[in-house]
Amino acid sequence: MEPTISIVIPTHDRGELLVEAVESALAQADDATELVVVDDRSTDGSVEQLARFGNRVKVVRGSYGNAAAARNAGTRATSGAYIAFLDSDDLMLKGKTTCLVREIESDPTIALVHGTTEVIDTDGRVQRDATAAQRAAFAEGIRRGTTYSALAEFCAMFTSATLIRRSSFTAAGGYDESLDAYEDWDLYLRLSLSGRLVYADCLAARYRLWPGNVPWRSTALWTVAVAERHLAHLTDVPSVERARARSGFLRRLAESHHILVNQRAARRSALAAIGAAPAKALRDRVVVQALLLSLVPTRVLRGRRPN
Repeated sequence: MEPTISIVIPTHDRGELLVEAVESALAQADDATELVVVDDRSTDGSVEQLARFGNRVKVVRGSYGNAAAARNAGTRATSGAYIAFLDSDDLMLKGKTTCLVREIESDPTIALVHGTTEVIDTDGRVQRDATAAQRAAFAEGIRRGTTYSALAEFCAMFTSATLIRRSSFTAAGGYDESLDAYEDWDLYLRLSLSGRLVYADCLAARYRLWPGNVPWRSTALWTVAVAERHLAHLTDVPSVERARARSGFLRRLAESHHILVNQRAARRSALAAIGAAPAKALRDRVVVQALLLSLVPTRVLRGRRPN
């Protein structure tokens, strides 16, 4: 039987968290599901522990360098019609292989469907406040929409809660392996140009907040990289999307440069966002804050940043 769903888990030295992630995926698996773990040079013995699962788990080993390359390698090693990526510090829930599958099979134009998440801590305990915040972001994502220009402004999607149509993933070229972070946002933007992205009220994953998450500085740096790249190629985007997309990317640049305490760049991006859509930008707290705080001495802002 050809698999319907391919679950791909990239990993590097995740210890027992990897075993927990695999167990959560296998708990949802049936004869129409395949599971591949992509190991990027782990040395902590975590991957060897997967031998207990026998042929239910396929391990692909290599030197990949980042999650984008590992996920692409995992996808090439699978054949399911739908790809369910799962980060090795997160947990999969039943909704991903039931509710999300029903949603994506309901319309051939859907490229990706995204479910809801619960937030857990290092020990797997559900964090109610953080979960509520993610639910609020999910609702905001629905309100704004999932067109290219909407995703330029705001994206509330987590890799572990997505199910992607393989044909759409392949047509989009997969993940950009030059990106060490925010490669998921870049993929969603590209997918939105040829298919529909849908938020579905299906509890699909548990997202873990712990010290192994991508550091805030890396997140901001790669947000800048993705936004600048897409701004440079807006002529490839349908004309009806360009103005809103430009405004959205400039908003993200203003916010990220402010986080990085790049005062001149934050001010330049905020002013450009105001120039692109004055009424909208001047009502946007993110843009206004980035502009006003760009006038604060750099040493003061750096003293307020976390380590």
